[in-house]
Amino acid sequence: MHYMRWRTHGDPLVIALPGGRKVKEGEYPTVCSIDGCDNKHRALDLCFKHYQRLKNHGDPLAIDGRDLTPEQRFWAKVNKNGPIGYHWETKEPLGPCWVWTAGKSNGYGMMWLDGKQIQAHILSFDWAGKELPEGHERDHLCRNHSCVNPDHLEAVTHRENVLRGDSPHGKGYRKAKEAAGHIIPEVV
Repeated sequence: MHYMRWRTHGDPLVIALPGGRKVKEGEYPTVCSIDGCDNKHRALDLCFKHYQRLKNHGDPLAIDGRDLTPEQRFWAKVNKNGPIGYHWETKEPLGPCWVWTAGKSNGYGMMWLDGKQIQAHILSFDWAGKELPEGHERDHLCRNHSCVNPDHLEAVTHRENVLRGDSPHGKGYRKAKEAAGHIIPEVV
């Protein structure tokens, strides 16, 4: 070991640290090398927290999800430069979809909050301060289930949500509505 240190660094007592820093044997730090961190040294000149961040993210100063507020965690998982969404009925552009990039279930973004999994578009709708009347649910006007843009969400009754959707009931309703001579009652 000392011979290799001598061959590599010209001194048998030199220890090379990550980042090219070199210290003499016995001068190895006992606390984390990150400024302001007084935690005990664990590996690679870093404490356990900073070592884990280096291992997981490639940067010892990467922000850990536990250090963020729920809103910061939420917005870190949203791509606001998604495809342009179009109104499902009028085909008018609604603007870009804000696409959820993290975990999904049945196409809907999912996020853990207070020990429960919640659909991401529900959080976005609620955090935008939009009202949800009694007996109503949130519907995607853009038909993109991974979209969390609150401007693409609307409060509708369950019946209206089903008839707007791609279920057999919704497809049949739209087909009958488009057929000539048929009078289809409006969704209430």
